[in-house]
Amino acid sequence: MSLFSFIALFIAQLGSVVIAGHQVAISFTSLAFMLPLSMAMAITVRVGYGFGQHSPTQVWISLVSGMSMAIVMGVFLAVFTYVFNHQIVAIYSQDPQVLALAASLLVFAALYQVFDAIQVAAAGALRGLHDTQITMLVTFVSYWGVGLGLGYLMAFTHVLGDPMGVKGFWLGILLGLGLAAILLVWRLKRILAVTFTTVLPLKTVPSSEI
Repeated sequence: MSLFSFIALFIAQLGSVVIAGHQVAISFTSLAFMLPLSMAMAITVRVGYGFGQHSPTQVWISLVSGMSMAIVMGVFLAVFTYVFNHQIVAIYSQDPQVLALAASLLVFAALYQVFDAIQVAAAGALRGLHDTQITMLVTFVSYWGVGLGLGYLMAFTHVLGDPMGVKGFWLGILLGLGLAAILLVWRLKRILAVTFTTVLPLKTVPSSEI
């Protein structure tokens, strides 16, 4: 959320219509993000509980069910945002220029919803497993390095082609969230391998406890 707000400082030079369209898109995506974020918090608690109980089975069940639900949420939000993008922005403004720009930005938002759900859920699981430093580094590089840095290049420079304006930032965010999802899932797989083989005692949990 800080990243989206920070981008507004860079696009101020593009005019009030661009700022308004950007803020409309941010307003909706911030609201939509509460669903996968809430699931990520639940994953942290449930995985952390299983970790504290030294139960690989509990960790695995919590992780699989939580990640699955987060992905379902991401797919739902992606489809909803893409199909109803014009109706969504009409709630916030009636200015034709703002509506057109905000609706086009929500297309980018629809594309990254699944990546966003995966990365925040994986980050939640990693926190439950007491792995936070790498998570912080991955999200910092993905959000601020790729999302903001690459987004700026695509928005205002000719390094990667013609300047795209505010859409360059949103494309950068899409790429940054995709990178975060890939790296955090990879990190989660490594931590799980270590956790299940060396940290938690491998034991069979009776079916009555599952």
